[in-house]
Amino acid sequence: MKRNDGNACRLKTLIGLEAAKGNLRPFHLASGIIALCLLGMLYLLAAIPHFDPADAGEVLFITYEGLGVMNGVLSMAAFAILEAVLGSRMVVEEYRGGRAALLLSWPVPGRRLMAAKLLAVSGYAAGAMLLCGCGVLGIFFLTEGIFPLCADRLDGEAVLKAVSFLAVCTWMAAGLGLVSVWIGFVKKSVPAAVVASVLLASAACQLASAAMVTPEAPAAGAAFITAAAALAVLDLLRRAEEMEG
Repeated sequence: MKRNDGNACRLKTLIGLEAAKGNLRPFHLASGIIALCLLGMLYLLAAIPHFDPADAGEVLFITYEGLGVMNGVLSMAAFAILEAVLGSRMVVEEYRGGRAALLLSWPVPGRRLMAAKLLAVSGYAAGAMLLCGCGVLGIFFLTEGIFPLCADRLDGEAVLKAVSFLAVCTWMAAGLGLVSVWIGFVKKSVPAAVVASVLLASAACQLASAAMVTPEAPAAGAAFITAAAALAVLDLLRRAEEMEG
């Protein structure tokens, strides 16, 4: 038991070291910009009926449920790509050329070091998405309670649905980012990881937006992405261990 606790502590230390050397300031800035864009988008969509009442009936996402779906879907796409970019810097680039030799000289098992990197990358992306997404929803719903723009009725159920959907999308974004990092690692290419994240996020957005019609679609998508991410992580751990030999 003490040995397992020691391993856990060392893993936490490695995660902290990876986050500290990752120069996350640009990613903090990017997360803030994403949040501002999402908030502006929610206000714009909610105000559509006031700009052109004739088109109000043709717009799907002017209910609070629809706005919650839009917030979750677009957040998922943005932060999946952000995670792929961060993972490219902390994983793909670190295991190429001379950097790989330096990395393998560390007195740390390859699997543990790779696990720390992946946890730092996915943990940052998921945490940033939840923080930004909940912040956006909190500000939007607070102002809607005072000066409502949307014609829909705001209640606790609408808020709960939006937050729950955001949580599912956060899980999916973390998985998509890990799969993208795996693709970049296998191809030994940063652009491959970023392009893969864009393509995967686009496909996942189509699936997640089906929540307005088929509520089970996001859960099914999350299960599939989880399985794919688990396989990607296991393969990355295996490859890191093989590089030591």
